[in-house]
Amino acid sequence: QSLWIHRKHDDLKGIFGDAPTAVREAKRQFDNAMGVMLTELKDCSKDCDDDGDDDNDDDSYHLIPSFGFSAADILFVHCCNWAQQIGWLEKKS
Repeated sequence: QSLWIHRKHDDLKGIFGDAPTAVREAKRQFDNAMGVMLTELKDCSKDCDDDGDDDNDDDSYHLIPSFGFSAADILFVHCCNWAQQIGWLEKKS
């Protein structure tokens, strides 16, 4: 939702109207949601790696660890890429 609000009221403001307050609030909402997602992923990487070693098996970093790689992971990466493109998320190499 936040990314689409940015798209409508920043990139497509000629069609949907300029709404800088809505875009700022959308950015705040995105930052809050991203913070929750990152916390959940970090917590899960600790809790889900239960094989006794400290290697953080790849399965522990999926959004649904019991399921493994899923559409949820793809959608999350898509949103992260979109956020990077509009400058809401820092690109790290």
